[in-house]
Amino acid sequence: MDGSGLMTVGALARRAGVTVRTIQFYDQKGLLAPTSLSPSHQRLYSAEDEAKLYRILTLKRLGLTLSEIRAASVESGEDLRQVIARSRGALDDEWLRLVKDLSVLRILEGELAGGDEVDWRRIAQAIDAADAGVEERWEAGFRTEGGAVSFPREELMAWHVLMGDTISALNEGEPVDGPRARDLARRYLCLGGAERAAAGLEQMEQAFEASGRARSNRTDYRVLQDRVMGFLQEAVDAAFSD
Repeated sequence: MDGSGLMTVGALARRAGVTVRTIQFYDQKGLLAPTSLSPSHQRLYSAEDEAKLYRILTLKRLGLTLSEIRAASVESGEDLRQVIARSRGALDDEWLRLVKDLSVLRILEGELAGGDEVDWRRIAQAIDAADAGVEERWEAGFRTEGGAVSFPREELMAWHVLMGDTISALNEGEPVDGPRARDLARRYLCLGGAERAAAGLEQMEQAFEASGRARSNRTDYRVLQDRVMGFLQEAVDAAFSD
């Protein structure tokens, strides 16, 4: 950064943790023009340009295309909340698609269990039936006897994301008293901690039954759940128990 408070493209790239090529690309796309040029024609960027770069990176991470970012008016917290809501809806749809894809794979495995002969018509009909009913069967496992949704899909998504992040931390050897574990513990408590998790896992089992998941797969998943929940509780004890 020079005396005027402006940064070269290299300095901006280092501060933002991106490549120079990335910033140049956003410049070419009309998303991030430099504030000025130096006498030697170097592109110079201001603190405001840096904020614009972080805005681009955030919106891109939320799933917006560069064209959508260019057209979007996302300046306030309310604007960002609307983008988050749309992104969450897209993730919900993706989550349901993944559940359907798992059902299709189980159907294919079942059809091939008896030998090498493939009845394509029967398989196609079975897949159609699975796609038609999987959402209703899955969500039925998360409803109370009165029909109310006790675990809204967005909460389920938050638990799934937490479990995925925890599994990654476990696989990478994160200690229970590490900074990443502390963040996981905080998210775990924000979602309701052990009590809410226990209720959710009980209803998850009902959902597995409703979706026709094989018992062996449910057992494997339960072992993984126990490992994840054990790590999260240890992380809570390490971070918040004095």
